[in-house]
Amino acid sequence: MKSAILLSLFLAQACAFAPPFAIKNRISYQSPIVLSSEADSTTALLPFDAYELGQESLEYKDTAFGSGEGAKEGDVVTVSFVGKLYPSGKQFSKNEEFIFEMGKGKAMPGFETGLAGSNVGTKRTLRVPPSLAFGASGAKGIPRNSDLEMECEIKAIARSPAEKILANVGVDRAAILVVCVGLLALSPLLPS
Repeated sequence: MKSAILLSLFLAQACAFAPPFAIKNRISYQSPIVLSSEADSTTALLPFDAYELGQESLEYKDTAFGSGEGAKEGDVVTVSFVGKLYPSGKQFSKNEEFIFEMGKGKAMPGFETGLAGSNVGTKRTLRVPPSLAFGASGAKGIPRNSDLEMECEIKAIARSPAEKILANVGVDRAAILVVCVGLLALSPLLPS
C-alpha cells in the first residue's frame, strides 16, 4: 500500500516537471557554418554546397538557430524531419516526431552525428554519405549506396530522468498512468 502511494507521488512529481519542449535558454549555441545565402559570389563554395556524392564526411547547414544547450550523447532528442535522396530530391520519409537517445545507435549514424550540438529550435539540413546512412544494404525506399539529404528541426531535448520518461512515454500517457496509480492506491480506502 505504501509503495503504491509513494509510486503515485513520484509519478505526480515527475509530471510536474516542465515537458522537454519547455526547456529555456541555458547556453547559447551558434553554428560555425555560414549560411550560403550570406556568402558573396567571390567566396569559394562552402563545404555544404561543395558536397560530392559518396564522400566520407557529412555536411550540414543551419537555416534557423535555436537556443539552449546543444544535444549531446545521452540526451533524448525529439526531431521532425523530411528525408530525401540526394541529389534527386525524391522524398523517402517524413516524421513529425522522431524520438531517440543520442549515442544509443537507434538512429542512423549520420543522423546522430549531424544533430550533435544542435539545440531546440534549430533547423538543420544534413547531407549524409552512404557510409553514415544505409550503405550497401539500402533500406525501404532507399537504394543501396545512396547519399541522403535530411531536413531536420529539433523540437525538444530531454536530459533529466523525468524528462526522458515523458519524452518516451508522452505527457498524456504519463498523466493517465498517474491517475490509474492514484486510483489503485485509493482503492483500499473506498467502501466495498
